Amino acid sequence: MSWGVASNVPGIAGINKFNLEAEFTYKFGQSAGVIRNQSANVDDGSKRQATLKVTDVPSGTGDLSIHVKATVKALVTVATTKTTVKEGSF
Repeated sequence: MSWGVASNVPGIAGINKFNLEAEFTYKFGQSAGVIRNQSANVDDGSKRQATLKVTDVPSGTGDLSIHVKATVKALVTVATTKTTVKEGSF
C-alpha cells in the first residue's frame, strides 16, 4: 500500500518529516486474524510519500479481509503572520 502526506490546513507552510505506522489484520473467514505491523520514517518531508510492504503475508482458508489502521505523525513548519494595529487620530 502507498500512503501520501499533505496538509490543507491554513498556516502549515511545509512538512519537514513524518513517521507512518500501520497495523494490518488479515482475517480468513471467521478467524481471529493475524496481525502484521510495518512502519517508515521519512526524514525528507518534500517526498510526501512512503510505501509499506508486508512481506510475510499469512495464508489461510475462507474469505480474506484485510483491515488497516494507519497513524501518521508529522513535524511541520508553521507560517507565522504579524499583525500591527495602530490607533489614533490621523
